[in-house]
Amino acid sequence: MERLRMRIGIATGGVTSCIPNLNMPKFTVIGEAVQRALTLESECQINRIHCDENTHKTLNQTNLFQFEESSSASGPAFYGCFKI
Repeated sequence: MERLRMRIGIATGGVTSCIPNLNMPKFTVIGEAVQRALTLESECQINRIHCDENTHKTLNQTNLFQFEESSSASGPAFYGCFKI
């Protein structure tokens, strides 16, 4: 049996949602946070959750998560990247 392998990117920020085509309804979410989350996901290691610095600050206040700083993601879109 093959194990499930996934990568997840989470970013906190403003987004816009809409249903652009009523003939073929499909809920769409767009915005800078969505693009940042997609980039985090695409650059993260398998079986890891990467989040941006805003998400890290928000989740860290709950004391429910352990974070490990990651250096696998870089570039101007990143304010920080952490493995949860």
